Amino acid sequence: MIRKYEYIRFIVLFLLMFLLSSMGFAEDDVFMIHQKGFIQFSPVYQRWSDYQGNGLSEFSTPVNLYLPLGKNASLSLLGNQAVVSGDAVEKLRGITDTQMNVTYHVEAAKMILTLGVNLPTGRKELSLEEFETSYLISLNMYDFRVSNFGQGFNVSPGLSWAYPLSETAVVGIGLSYQYRGPFKPFENMTGQYDPGNEILVTGGFDFRLSETATLSTDLIYTIYGTDRLGGEEVFVSGEKISVNVQLRFYSGYNERSVFGRYRSKAKNEVAIAGNLLPEEEKTIPDQFELIGRYKIRLNEKFYTTIVAEGRFFQETSVFTRTSILAVGFEPQLTVTPNLKIPMRFKYLIGSIENGPNIKGIETGAGLYLNF
Repeated sequence: MIRKYEYIRFIVLFLLMFLLSSMGFAEDDVFMIHQKGFIQFSPVYQRWSDYQGNGLSEFSTPVNLYLPLGKNASLSLLGNQAVVSGDAVEKLRGITDTQMNVTYHVEAAKMILTLGVNLPTGRKELSLEEFETSYLISLNMYDFRVSNFGQGFNVSPGLSWAYPLSETAVVGIGLSYQYRGPFKPFENMTGQYDPGNEILVTGGFDFRLSETATLSTDLIYTIYGTDRLGGEEVFVSGEKISVNVQLRFYSGYNERSVFGRYRSKAKNEVAIAGNLLPEEEKTIPDQFELIGRYKIRLNEKFYTTIVAEGRFFQETSVFTRTSILAVGFEPQLTVTPNLKIPMRFKYLIGSIENGPNIKGIETGAGLYLNF
C-alpha cells in the first residue's frame, strides 16, 4: 500500500505531468489532403545528463501510417513504443496510446472536418517509482518524443475554415472540442482520474510577401474543464494562449525558415478544503521558442537541413528559469522516388538558474515509404 504522504505526492506529480504533457497534444500545423499514402518509421534516441554524468534517456520507435480515402478524405494512425532509463530512476518501457485521425475536406465551403481519437493502448496503473519516471519525461524542457505512455479514451472533433482575402493573403479559423475519458494513472489508486475536457479556438493569417517569401501567423486559445478524482473536483488548468509566427524564404531548391512560438498559461485552480481556489502564484512557466532552419539540396539524392533553436522557460513558484540551446542537422537520402531515409543529429545544452547545467543529444534514422 502507498503511504498517505506518498499518495499526496503522487497526486501532485500526476497533475503536473498530465498538464505539461497535454500542452503539446494538439498540433498547430494546417491540415492538408495528400493523395499518396505513406508509412514512416522514425526511431529516436534522446539523452540528457548533468556534467557529473547523471542522466536520463529515452529510446522511442514511432510508426506513422497515412492513407488517403479518396480525393477529399484521409486516415492517419500513429503508434509508439519507448524505453526510459537513467540514473536513480525506475526503468519504464512499453507501448503508448494510439492516435487516430480522420480528415475530410469540404471543398465548396473551404472547410476541413477532423475527428481525432486517442485509443488507450498504452501503459497505465504505474508503480510509484515508474510514475515518478513518467513525470520526469513529461517536463517540456527535455522535449522527449514520448512524454506520456497512457491516458484514457479521448475523442476530438474539429473544423477549420479558410478564406482568401486577396491573391497574396488567406485568413483561417478553427474550433475543436476534446473529450477526455477517465483512467487510472497509477496502481493502488482509489477511484479513477477524470481529466477535464478541452475547447480549442484558433485563428491565423498566411501572406505571400514575394515570389520567394511567405509569412504565416496564428493564435491558439485553449480552455480546460475541471479534473475529477473519484468524482471529486480536484483541479482546473489555467487557460492557455499560444502565438506562432513563421517566415519562409525560397531560393531554387533551398529553403530558409524562422519559427517563433510563445505560450502562456493562466493560474490553475487547486482543491483546498473541498473548494477550488486559484493558485497564489503561477506554477506553469511561460515559454518562448525560436527555431531557424536552412534546407540545402546537395544533389538529386541528398539534402540536409541545418537547425538552430532556443527554448526559454520563465521562473515560477515551482520551476526555475531555464534556457535550452541546440544545434543540429537533418540529412535525408532519397533511395528511390518512393523510399527516403531521414536522419537527425542534435546537440543541446541547458542552463538552469541556481541549478546544475545539463547537456543533451538527440539522434535517429528512419524510413519513409510512399505507396
